[in-house]
Amino acid sequence: MLGSICSRWNSETNSYSSGEIRVELVMSSENAKSHFESLMADREAIESEIGYPLVWHNLDDTNCVRHA
Repeated sequence: MLGSICSRWNSETNSYSSGEIRVELVMSSENAKSHFESLMADREAIESEIGYPLVWHNLDDTNCVRHA
């Protein structure tokens, strides 16, 4: 799932001091963890191409991972 979010919440500062616009890629399947590991192997190239550092979430007790 790919979604865009416009919010008054700033996920980097964990506050409402300034809002953000972000795009999230959510993978939720039995293969999500292996796909996440593949993306993490290319993290530097992905962030270089985008031009910004990304926030990567690998949730421990679930088959769901999120990139924002």
